[in-house]
Amino acid sequence: MTTRCSIYGGREPRDLPAYTIPLAARLVRIPTATLRSWVLGRSYETASEGKKRALPLIDPPTGGRGFLSFTNLVEAHVLASMRRVHDVELRKCRRAIHLMKNDPGVDHPLARETFRTDGVDLFVDKLGRLINVSSNGQVALREAIEQSLTRVFYSDGVACRLFPITRGSQGPDQPKLIVIDPRLAFGRPVLTGTAIPVEEIAQRFQAGDSIETLAREFGVATELVSEALRVKILEAA
Repeated sequence: MTTRCSIYGGREPRDLPAYTIPLAARLVRIPTATLRSWVLGRSYETASEGKKRALPLIDPPTGGRGFLSFTNLVEAHVLASMRRVHDVELRKCRRAIHLMKNDPGVDHPLARETFRTDGVDLFVDKLGRLINVSSNGQVALREAIEQSLTRVFYSDGVACRLFPITRGSQGPDQPKLIVIDPRLAFGRPVLTGTAIPVEEIAQRFQAGDSIETLAREFGVATELVSEALRVKILEAA
């Protein structure tokens, strides 16, 4: 009798700590300080009640020592879409997210396939009813979230792959040439349809290999190699 050994220790790869906050921020293209406030919460002043504290929006893995999981990365991706199109205050969305967390089995609502938008408001499907949680942002915000969700693939209702935004602006014409899959390259970005890490392409290019040489040696289209280099430039920005 043989026993199969899991390199993940029996845990779901998507829930393992894998990304520092700065790295995750670069992958979803938001400031590190913004993502840190979503993970740790933040204090702010109000005119009538003095100092208050906003609760975290993203719960990192227990015992992860500050590292985020792939599931957290998807949550940040969805939240970033709201901020990118409309610099919306997330206090109204915060209420809905915390309401959803009270539902057993929905501890990461933004990474669930049941997360939905409807009409000009942001709605969350919770226990069969729609809760209107935001009236600001309206059409632009709704479209941004819908577009962000088209870049997330699900398995059994939970996010399993993310195609990060690699071009200058969010939109339906964004290609899906780079993918982040927690079961490939330990969750680092790879060329779509392969297990070739973007980092390996970038290192070879910096060492002097041309785009054409890399495409030929890895057996991929030059478009994929170019997109990998674009991702590394965005990460370094």
